[in-house]
This record gives sequence, C-alpha cells and structure tokens, in this order.
Amino acid sequence: MSTFRDLATRVPGVEKLSYSMSGAPQSININRTDINYDTRPKNEKFSSARKDVDANYLDLYGIKLAAGRNLYPSDTAREALVNETMVRRLGIKNPAEILGKILHTNAHNFEIVGVVKDFNQVSLRSAIEPLFMTTRASNFYSANLQLRTGNFQRVISQLARDYNQVYPDSYFTQQFVDDQIERSYRQEQTTGKLVNFFAGIAVLIGCLGLYGLVLFMVRQKTKEIGVRKVLGASVVSILWLFGREFALLIVVAFMLAAPLAWWVMNGWLRDFNYRIAIGPAIFLIAIATTVFIAALTVSFQSVKASLMNPVKSLRSE
Repeated sequence: MSTFRDLATRVPGVEKLSYSMSGAPQSININRTDINYDTRPKNEKFSSARKDVDANYLDLYGIKLAAGRNLYPSDTAREALVNETMVRRLGIKNPAEILGKILHTNAHNFEIVGVVKDFNQVSLRSAIEPLFMTTRASNFYSANLQLRTGNFQRVISQLARDYNQVYPDSYFTQQFVDDQIERSYRQEQTTGKLVNFFAGIAVLIGCLGLYGLVLFMVRQKTKEIGVRKVLGASVVSILWLFGREFALLIVVAFMLAAPLAWWVMNGWLRDFNYRIAIGPAIFLIAIATTVFIAALTVSFQSVKASLMNPVKSLRSE
C-alpha cells in the first residue's frame, strides 16, 4: 500500500489519498459489528456500523471532530473513533466524557480517542446509526483520492498504470463520489421526472379544455356582451363576467385536490428519516400558479370578446 501511495501522490493532479474499507462515507458497503461498551454487562451488546480507515480519511472527506483527536497512523494501535449518534446511544450527553473508554467487540478491545460529528453514510432515507471507525490495514480495500479540477481522464489513466504495476493480479476500477451519491437517489430522480412529465401533460390538457370552454361561453354570450357594451360596461367588468365562474371552479378543485396532495406527499416523504415539512406555503404557491395559468388562458378570449364592436355582435344576433 505504501508503494502505491508513493506513486499515486506523485501524479500531477492528486491532492490527497486515504485508504479505507468501503470507500466514500456514502458507500452502501457497511460492515456491522456487535459491541459492548466499557464495563457494562455482556448482555448489553448492540449492533454498530464499522469502518476501517486510515488517519487521512477525516481530512480527505472533511469529517469534523466533536471531541478528542484523530486516529494515529498505526495498524497496531487499538483505537477507535465513534460518531455523535453512538455517544447518544450509550446514554452520554457530553462527547468528551466518552474519551478513554473501551469498546469491546468479539475480537478486540478499542480505546475511544475521538468523537466525529454525525455524517450520512447512505441516503437520507436512512437514519444516521451508531458508528465506530478503526485503523486496520488488512481491511483496506479502497483508495480514496481527491483530485484537482482538470483533466481527470489523464490522471486516472496514470493511476491505473501505477496500480497495475503494484498489483498486477488485480483489476483497477474507479468511480466518482458524486456519481455514487447520484445512484443512491436514482429512484427519486426517476420519480421526479415522471411527475413533472405527467404534470405538464395535465396542465396542457387543462388549458386546452379551459380555452375551449371560454370560447364556447363567448359565443353563447355574444349578445349579452354587446348589450353590456352599449350600456357602458368596461373591459374589466366583462372580464370578470367570465373570470368569476372559473374562479369558483378553481377554488372548489383546489379544496378537493389539496388534502389528497398533502396525503400523497406525506406518504412519500415518510420513507425519509430526514425530510421537509409540508407547510401552507407550498399550497399557496400552487393555488397562485393555478390562478395565473387559468387567468392567462381565460383572458385571451375574454379580452378579445370585450373589445368586440357591440354593433357587430348585436347585428349577428
């Protein structure tokens, strides 16, 4: 590993390198271990996520310490970092109080030397779970690299040559962290695209239907519009003649659709442990957008009818 590290860090464009068991923090490949804490009874074991990382891992991924220090760059030291969720799970309020305590696993005991701030290991559908991190080189299966912006392909090609030189019997594979995160939300992206597509079709169909209905009403009320114009009706009053009927329909439709939309959206968000709250603002935006689109659709024919010569409209009758 040290040989590849020396070669990789000399490649122009490589800024940092760290070894770990399962790659990026967002990796779905999470090892699990049953642990005991300090002097608690042995029957108080619980399952925790585990990551084997080197001393450069926190710096490379920007993971902050809440208390204590980082791991030493040693494969023999039995040290561990835990996250804030682990501290709370053990019933400790102040992260500093856990420093120096012992975590017992089936194979080894680890002294807790630091507490890292919570970070998501998988998508936001899952809650942050207790985690401890140790240094164990035999479990390092991934090299994590931070690259400078530039010709990534040239850098990756050189890294592949260096890797094959050091590990001729292994196959070099690589992936970017942002691609990994994107894959974890692919289902949501697909759902969003489908919703946008069918919502667009629904709006288009609604506008066409609304336009046809206004056109029909204009033809039905041609004589009435002419009489109102002769009697001195303004353009605004004629617009309101058509608009008030559609305003009532929009309000009724919104009152029927809003509770259903709230129920469906909350049902979908229930799968996420970290989610937004659906407040009244989103429904106010929805009704305002609906009224705006409907007003544009209705006003085209309504304005045309209100500007019509009343003599022609009465003569046509």
